[in-house]
Order: sequence, then structure tokens, then C-alpha cells
Amino acid sequence: MSPTRYSVIEGAETIFLKGSHIGILVCHGFMGTPQSVVEFSRQIHELTGCTVLAPRLKGHGTCEADLHQCTHHDWFNDLVQAFHFLKHSCQSIFIAGQSMGAILALNLAAKGFAVQGIITINAALSVPGYECFRHQEIPTYIREQTPDIRHPIFEEITYDHVPISAIKELLKLIDETKDQLTKINCPALLIKSYNDHVVPHENTDVIWEAIKSKEKRIISLEKSYHVATLDCELSEIVLNVCSFIKHNSVQAAFHPN
Repeated sequence: MSPTRYSVIEGAETIFLKGSHIGILVCHGFMGTPQSVVEFSRQIHELTGCTVLAPRLKGHGTCEADLHQCTHHDWFNDLVQAFHFLKHSCQSIFIAGQSMGAILALNLAAKGFAVQGIITINAALSVPGYECFRHQEIPTYIREQTPDIRHPIFEEITYDHVPISAIKELLKLIDETKDQLTKINCPALLIKSYNDHVVPHENTDVIWEAIKSKEKRIISLEKSYHVATLDCELSEIVLNVCSFIKHNSVQAAFHPN
């Protein structure tokens, strides 16, 4: 029997913005879609001229049943495929990730992929609200909370319910990534929201302490909540990311101000 094909929610599609030979791979978070990083991706592309790719991870942007069938290996493999796609046209690649996307980005860097620099935004190195489901099998789905966004205008495409199986896969990914952090030595820009209600902002401090990067910096956001790329300090995030990319790029492939 062939696998079930699920329709992609409008607005949740993969984002690809062709630009220079410097690539930016952007990874969305757990239960999210590229929609959560679309404005971030567009602004980075416009300000730097870089090629930007934000893939839709398997099981995301379709339906809960699709996510129920996925493993964390599926999500990582999606990111690997996106990385290789960028390598066809880009000579250097930065990777940025939000929440679970940041954990996947760290995993990619730790496994020896040629990453020019890494940007994490509210990295989900722990998710206290999910820990109680680590050894739970039922119910199959639980009600998901409203996306943690302070700005009243922005909304995130996500699901109303989350499969417990997917939560357990996320926790496995987190556990594996914790053991890999000391292998990371590329430049790192680590962004955290003090008012994050999903992951402790101290996660970012733990990452800063563990990675072996000679160049590493933490940026703290005072107003934004967890989904910072859809929140009120997006412009600050973008400016810091653009500065980081420009500083660490091998080529001068940027538009003049």
C-alpha cells in the first residue's frame, strides 16, 4: 500500500529566495512551518542578497496524522537534503533555526557539515511542558497551547493538537543534541527571549557554555516571546543576523546600504 499523501496548508510551503553564492538555511520549529520564518527570510534576503532556503519539515504544515507518523530522523534528513540543495549553488552556508529548528541546526553543525556560522533563536534544549509525556503512550493526541507570541497581529500556522509520539521524538532529538554540543566550533550567534513561555531562556546559556566556538555571542530580547521571528523585535533579530553573516562571510556578496 502506498503511503498517504497529505495536502500542504496554504502559506506553509517551503521558501526559496535565489540570491548570491552565500546561502542561508532557515529551519522552523516543532509544530510550525516556514510561515513562521517567512518575514525573517525575506528581510535577510533583501538586506544581504544571499540565497535563502526555509524547508517545510516532514509532518508539518499538513495535519496531525502526518506528524504522528514522523521521527526526528525524518526532520534531520529534511534539513540535510536542504543543505545539499543549497550546496549546488552556494559556496558557503549559514544555518539559522528557531526552537526545534535551532536544535536541528546545532545537530547539523555538530555532525561535521561545512557550516560557515550558526544562528539559534530560542533553542529548545529543554521543553519542560513536554517532559511529562516522555514515557506516556496515551492519549494519541493532546491539545496544544496557543503559539507563544506577544505581538497581537501575528499568528502562526500550526495544529490544534500534537501527537504524543511526535513529542517523544522531539525529546529524543534534544537528548541526542545535548551530547553533540562540544563538537561545534563554527561562529555562533545565539538569540534568546527573556519572556519565553515555552523553553527556558537559560537553554541558550547552556549552549554558549558547551560549544567550542571561538566566536560566539548571545543576544537577549526583552519583549518577544517564544516565536520571536513572528514577534515585536524581528527587526532587531534581522539586523544582528545580517551583521553576523556579513562579518563571517568569505565573500563580499552584499548589497550596498
